[in-house]
Amino acid sequence: MPRNGTIMNSPIKTKVKTRGQPVVPNIENPPTIAPTEIAPTIEVSKRACKVFSVLFHNPAYESPPGELPWSEFLHALQSAGFTIQKQYGSAWMFTPPADSGQRGITFHEPHPSNKIPYQMARRLGRRLERVYGWTGETFINGR
Repeated sequence: MPRNGTIMNSPIKTKVKTRGQPVVPNIENPPTIAPTEIAPTIEVSKRACKVFSVLFHNPAYESPPGELPWSEFLHALQSAGFTIQKQYGSAWMFTPPADSGQRGITFHEPHPSNKIPYQMARRLGRRLERVYGWTGETFINGR
């Protein structure tokens, strides 16, 4: 900008591509989108269903639940087919069934209280979603 406060109009420069062939989008034949894979459902007990509804809680539908006891969390994952092993300190290893081909996951038991606060429960749910692709609809009451 010049010192006297006037704005000078300069032409807009465009960069000319010098390497490779320019990519022109094909408007006539748009790429097809593969259908999304439907996640399998897991039958769990009614008690475990309540735990998973807290872990995968949707605040748009109902008010947030309270705390979740650690023993209920252990029961829910065991009901989903996981093997549970206490590791060192507060760490717990959750191993899915061998035929699933998925990796195990480690969670830390809350302390000094054995209750999982709502915010931490949501965090655990997001980790389970990221690792196993689980959502609230994955679990059905079948036992």
